Amino acid sequence: VLFRSDECIDEFMTNRDNTNSKMAELNQQTSAPPRLTAISYDPVVRDKLNMYRDTHPLQPILQSDKRGVYEAPIPGYQGFVPRINPTQIGLGQRYKSRTQQGLNAFAN
Repeated sequence: VLFRSDECIDEFMTNRDNTNSKMAELNQQTSAPPRLTAISYDPVVRDKLNMYRDTHPLQPILQSDKRGVYEAPIPGYQGFVPRINPTQIGLGQRYKSRTQQGLNAFAN
């Protein structure tokens, strides 16, 4: 019985040492690379974006390119919203019709 307990303790110590060495290696690898800087801080990128805006004034700005409230959030999505008011005719409703109903119910 004493012999088996010595094996268990030895196995535990070996596993603990392996885990500690793996953790130390992981900490060393994650601390080695430098922090990344955001591309928006680069003056070259900022100047090119400003120049593009100056030379293409008629192009829509991203803020004004937002989709309408009734339009699906995924481009090209034409499907149904499943499990909303299921009937004998179908299992769901069109995204646009369901959105209109929901906004109308919220407004009332």
